[in-house]
Parts: sequence; structure tokens; C-alpha cells
Amino acid sequence: MKVSQAMHANPVCVNINESMAKIAKQMKEGDFGTVIVLEGDKAQGIITDRDMVVRAIASGLDMTTITAKDIMSKKLESCNATDSISQAADKMKNKKIRRLIVLDANSKPVGILSLGDIAVSASNEETGHTFDALKGVSKRRH
Repeated sequence: MKVSQAMHANPVCVNINESMAKIAKQMKEGDFGTVIVLEGDKAQGIITDRDMVVRAIASGLDMTTITAKDIMSKKLESCNATDSISQAADKMKNKKIRRLIVLDANSKPVGILSLGDIAVSASNEETGHTFDALKGVSKRRH
């Protein structure tokens, strides 16, 4: 199975200078928890609802004055829409991450693939890769 068959297509993308208050409102209204941060057409970061809580709210930052650039995860990991689910799961395991930005042939974001997406969509063989990835991501750091 290809990543394009399991990913959440048409991800919500926001401008790098967008206020966190506006992004939080979008997340609430659209009932989603992840946005891709763009500068022009290029992905520069990703923000999850957890990032908002840990990096902004819990730190006492003012959500009306901070922007996506201030709290986004800048270390992006991606895969191609044409990659196999197994390749994506292996990458998640090796990088210890739970989601990948999915890029098209022009390096533009076309989706987000999470471990949950793989678990729901994958074949029995691919589910084994997902389980291995989940174990790798979930190992406690010492």
C-alpha cells in the first residue's frame, strides 16, 4: 500500500506569521490537531495541539502575540506520497516520530501520515511495521 492511500489528504496549512490564537481557533472549528507551517509554498514546520499546550500555554506565552514561527517544530520529517507504508513506518521508528508530512513530486505538502492512519489502513504485514514503529517511538528515553 502507498502512503497516498492512508494519509490525511489536503492538510491544513498556515502562514509562518499567523497568530497562534487564530490557529487555535481554526483547529477548534475544524476539529483537527495538526497544521503544517508554510513560508511561501515550502513547509517550514509543523504544529500540533500538544505543541500549543506545552510550548505556549504552559509557558505562559500570550497566544494573541506569538506566531506559528515561535512554537512550531522546525525539524521536519517527510515522505513521498508514492512511498510504501512500510517505508514510512520504518522512518517513523528510526526518527522516533508519530507523523510525517507527505510531499508530492514538487516537494509541496499534500498530506499528513500518522501512526494511527497506518494502523487503520495497513495490511497485516504493514501493521507489523506499524507496531514496530510504535514501539520504537514509544521507548522511554533515559
